Amino acid sequence: MRRLCCVLALCFVATWLFAAESEHVILGKPVGGYSVNHLGYSCGYRAKLGCSAWVAYHLKSEYFEQDRVLKGGQQLYSDPAITASGLNAPGPDDLKESSLIPLFFLPHDSALGRGQACEKEVYSLANVAAARESETLFKVWRELDAAIRQWAQDYKEVWVIAGPIFAEDPERTASRKMAIPSEYYKIVVRKDGDTIKTVAFRIPQDASGNISQHLASIVDIEKQTDLEFFPDLPRDQRKAIKSVAQPMWELAATKGGAPVKNKGSAAMGGSGPAKGGAQGSDAGKSAAAAGGDGKVWVIGDKFYKAGSKEYGKGNGTTMDYEAATQLGFVPGN
Repeated sequence: MRRLCCVLALCFVATWLFAAESEHVILGKPVGGYSVNHLGYSCGYRAKLGCSAWVAYHLKSEYFEQDRVLKGGQQLYSDPAITASGLNAPGPDDLKESSLIPLFFLPHDSALGRGQACEKEVYSLANVAAARESETLFKVWRELDAAIRQWAQDYKEVWVIAGPIFAEDPERTASRKMAIPSEYYKIVVRKDGDTIKTVAFRIPQDASGNISQHLASIVDIEKQTDLEFFPDLPRDQRKAIKSVAQPMWELAATKGGAPVKNKGSAAMGGSGPAKGGAQGSDAGKSAAAAGGDGKVWVIGDKFYKAGSKEYGKGNGTTMDYEAATQLGFVPGN
């Protein structure tokens, strides 16, 4: 009886892990890295670099109807699934001692809707890459995360693959356990009937501007990361969606709508937290701060309040103050 119970328990665990991976990985698990499956994401870990080569997660529109469970900042931790395997696994001090900041592949505000366990997984170092402190980098990364949440609502669901890109001989943390990426990437996938559509981005450490300036082809990301994406897709279809940089998907906010806002959450999800692992954003200011009816005029990567000389000029868009700050636009003069 005991043996039967053990067998059943192992079958249950295997089924649960397979289900988790099946949810987050579309068109085949990326080829490369030590596979780890969590409730909120799956990843491929590379011990030599002390970082996941890819983190894949699935977002559904209904996830954003849920409240945040974890409040405030959380501490980073070494992933127990990796430490149990005996692989090199950096700890939180590896970042602190090198004055680096964690950049999250799956941000907290994209992990809502599946409970506290899923939210806690965000702070595993398997979901983190080292980054240098840069307001412009994290502004672009937050804008991209906000856009992905918007697409998840617009299209009901999307799949995301994110990870680091390293130079040939990358710099490392003081402990040498963790390599420092020169760039980061995100690939977003959705279904349009029987058609698969993708959009991909490469974000360098010194990134600036807006996300549309960082579009990339998937085949280029594969070359830079030594990974293979979508191995289950027929060869001709793989070539069609990988070979060129696909155009930017439309965002509801560009048509005057408001981007996804999660209940009880920081507006942007804080992909670039303060040192030590706390996430958050000050984007949730009141619309009254914009003056008048709370609208602003967005041009490029800046917004202008009513009464400004630039308000209503150029090829801009009227947007709510809060929507503009959620997407990372900064105030103009």
